[in-house]
Amino acid sequence: MFYKNFTKKTKISAFSLVELSIVIFVIGILITGATQGYNLVKSAQISNARGITSKSPIAQIQGLIAWYETSMKESLNSSELKEGANITAWKDISPSSIVNGNNKLTAVASSNITYSQSAINKIPSLKFTGSANLSIANFSQGPSSQATIFLVIKPTYAPDGSNYKTIFDGNSADFAFSIKSDMVRLNAGSTTSSSSSANSFANSGEYAIAVYFNGLSSKAFVNNTDSPIGGSTALNSGTNQLNGFIIGSNRSSPFVGFPGYISEVVIFNRIIKNAERKEIFNYLSKKYKISITGL
Repeated sequence: MFYKNFTKKTKISAFSLVELSIVIFVIGILITGATQGYNLVKSAQISNARGITSKSPIAQIQGLIAWYETSMKESLNSSELKEGANITAWKDISPSSIVNGNNKLTAVASSNITYSQSAINKIPSLKFTGSANLSIANFSQGPSSQATIFLVIKPTYAPDGSNYKTIFDGNSADFAFSIKSDMVRLNAGSTTSSSSSANSFANSGEYAIAVYFNGLSSKAFVNNTDSPIGGSTALNSGTNQLNGFIIGSNRSSPFVGFPGYISEVVIFNRIIKNAERKEIFNYLSKKYKISITGL
């Protein structure tokens, strides 16, 4: 019997340096294209937000004290417009303040309020941890005995029925707005002012809020132009005046600071009319894509 011994030659294939270079080059092009595409989308989103803001009725409504938001070029320091950057100032963009730089909210050196490029409706926002704040001692217009304050917020915690989180406070006297999962509390000197509605706030929910500080007739509207929290029953918030403003945290337990995103704050020195409230809610709904009842 004869056996043939065959030697089998195996050819090992591998990428050449030229081929590897081409692959790396193609991957680089894809990454660059994806990055540029993302940047274009972000730029378009911010441009759209700026366009909606510039057409807002807010600047024409009587009694505007201050207007803080996060998309306009004038709102924040340019060096802080990057993800995770610490925010040192939030500027008032109302017409009377842009030129003179009035009513700027500032942070202490150790503050940890940061810039988020994409929060509510993928528009930039400020992220609060619950232990830091932005503040102003006194508004340039002086104190106000009445106030209407609009907010756009998104909690990053799971609200519960036991602990209030204070979103803002006055500077020298009680003038605070706090929330629990099912309740809001207005305090302009009164310790009993609160109103409830089941499941008012939830983790990662997005809210447009209007708060009326008007003594015995105080109230708060949450994602609704017509019906305040708690129904038709008004609140007695007290008679303290609004002097300055602290947003984020300024109160001791059980009223701790607010952890979450805040994108817009608008402050008036009077109780605005129903039609004006509806106009502002309509603007906030368009800008942040928040569903608001009654529009």
